[in-house]
Amino acid sequence: MLAWLSENYITIIICIAIAALVALVIRYLLKQRKQGGSCGGSCVGCPMSGKCHAVKIENKAPAPSPDADGHKTLDK
Repeated sequence: MLAWLSENYITIIICIAIAALVALVIRYLLKQRKQGGSCGGSCVGCPMSGKCHAVKIENKAPAPSPDADGHKTLDK
């Protein structure tokens, strides 16, 4: 067993390093997913902007503003 380890220690070290990198990438992707998506949440210019995040559009009427007589009218 010791002979096999001494013959293959470089391969073992490389495999451990690759496994560590894969684990870090998976951790990063999971963290991004928790924060709202793998794209980082910036939907400006993204072709999938309407698909990955639920965008709530509030349909509010404009606030009335007083005219010269003090009456409230709607701005258009």
